[in-house]
Parts: sequence; C-alpha cells; structure tokens
Amino acid sequence: MRTKHTWNGLLDELRERRQVRAHRREIERELAPYIHPAEIEDLLAVLEHEDGPDAELVRAVLGSHLVDTYRQTALSA
Repeated sequence: MRTKHTWNGLLDELRERRQVRAHRREIERELAPYIHPAEIEDLLAVLEHEDGPDAELVRAVLGSHLVDTYRQTALSA
C-alpha cells in the first residue's frame, strides 16, 4: 500500500513539473517577438509593481531576452 502512495506521489510531482514547463514554454512563445531592448524594458517597467508567480516568470523570461540581446550586441561589436 505504501509503495502505491509513493508511486502516485511521484506521478503527481512529474505531472505538475510537466505543467510548469508547458506554462513556461507558452509564456516564452508569447514573449518571443519582443527582442529589442526598449520593448523589453518597457514591458519590465509595466510589470514593476506586479506580484505573483506569473509576473515573476514573465520578468525572468524578459530578463533572459534582454541578456541575450546585450550579449549578441557585444559579440557583434
């Protein structure tokens, strides 16, 4: 009986992780068009006073885009 509960717990955890990854990919797809630093910084400014896991996720994705943009600019200079 204990093994069944452990197995179900693992399956639930895997299902939850899969959902979190799918949600992140969806957010990344929605934000993919924003590649210019000014656009990204404008969106980050809008989110400045927002709280919650989705706001944090959007900030993380936009921050990653901003770093990538600056890195590409530095490498091409």
